[in-house]
Amino acid sequence: MQAKRQTSTMQRCMSQLLFRSTDSALIVANTGRRFTIGGLEALCASHLSDKTDGEQNVFSCSAEASDLIAEIQGRYLEEYKANRRRITEDARAEAQTGRDYTNRLLLELMQNADDAAAERPIGYKGLGFKAVLDVCETVFIYSGQLHVKFDRNVSRQILHKHGFAHLDEVPVLRLPSLIPDSRDNKEARLCRRRLFGHWIA
Repeated sequence: MQAKRQTSTMQRCMSQLLFRSTDSALIVANTGRRFTIGGLEALCASHLSDKTDGEQNVFSCSAEASDLIAEIQGRYLEEYKANRRRITEDARAEAQTGRDYTNRLLLELMQNADDAAAERPIGYKGLGFKAVLDVCETVFIYSGQLHVKFDRNVSRQILHKHGFAHLDEVPVLRLPSLIPDSRDNKEARLCRRRLFGHWIA
């Protein structure tokens, strides 16, 4: 047991954390714990945490990640078809949480990155992480086999395609979309060169 604890401590010491700001992006990267299946579920919902509420396994392949992204998107679209008011309710809930956490944005990102580097489950992403959307329109997450983005304009397009036109407010985190393999920007290349396994841009 003691040897296992020492190994865990050594892994924590070897973990790396990167914060980098460019003209077009804030990049947060680490070499620690990858997003789990439950982590993605928690990110797309309110008041869930992969610490207690979700599947702790990481994605075994990109197809598994892609399937879950499509499933989450489809699930919320069905709920919106059954109750159109949920679109506005979810959009306003995300916006309010973002405003509540805006002043803590960097602290929240640092805490999440520190948790990941220490192999601890990352906290209530449905809360603190939403503050990111208060300062940007698009969030890209690369973590192992998971390549997902949250984009306000894409959410609007998805909703429009399913018959929800002329919306003033749209939820972003409820409608994740896959990042195409062809998208390889300079931020992604930087993280790959530095051997960071997962990052947010």
